[in-house]
Amino acid sequence: MATKIFRRVDVIMDPAMETRGHTPVDMRARMKDGGEFFRRMDIAPGFPGNPLSQEEHKARFLDCIAYAKKPIQKDKVDEIGERVANIERLNDIRSLIPLLLT
Repeated sequence: MATKIFRRVDVIMDPAMETRGHTPVDMRARMKDGGEFFRRMDIAPGFPGNPLSQEEHKARFLDCIAYAKKPIQKDKVDEIGERVANIERLNDIRSLIPLLLT
C-alpha cells in the first residue's frame, strides 16, 4: 500500500520558501474527484517558535523508542520518560545511562 502512495508523490523544491525561515513546508494533496487539501507550515513542530507540548514530546519519544534496534523494556521506557520530564530534579544526569542500556 505505502509503495503505491509514494509513487504518486511529487516533491517540488521552491527556493522562495527559504525566505520564510529554516523549516517551512507547504503540502498540497489533490484528490481524484478534483478536491484539494493544502497545509502551510512556516516552522516545523519542535523548532524554536513552534514548541512541542508535553504530550507531543512524549509521543515523539515513544515513537522513537518503537524503532529502537534493541527493544527497551517498558518499565525502563516509563522510567526514562519520568526522569526526562523531571530532569531539573535529577542529582546526576548520568543516572539515565543505565536505563538506556539493554
